[in-house]
Amino acid sequence: MVPGDKQANLDAFQKAQGFSKLAMASRDTVEVKIGLQVGSIPPFGSFLKMQTYLDKALLSEQEIAFNVGRRDRSVLMELEDFIRLEKPKLVDLS
Repeated sequence: MVPGDKQANLDAFQKAQGFSKLAMASRDTVEVKIGLQVGSIPPFGSFLKMQTYLDKALLSEQEIAFNVGRRDRSVLMELEDFIRLEKPKLVDLS
């Protein structure tokens, strides 16, 4: 997860996490594997047996907003509650 006004630096993230190869899945792959459209996926990777990474830049926020399966619906959630529930790995992504 990165702030909405930023973009993840995937090269730096890959090196920092020690991944040998990192790539973004295509829209088609995401839709087939998850059943949701890109832009509508909630940030709960644990439900998909995936690690969630949270940009440390978000720690200055009290609330986060994210989509919940639709692009026209969002949820506001206390960041503290999200961290407690999801237990994301805190990293420098942007």
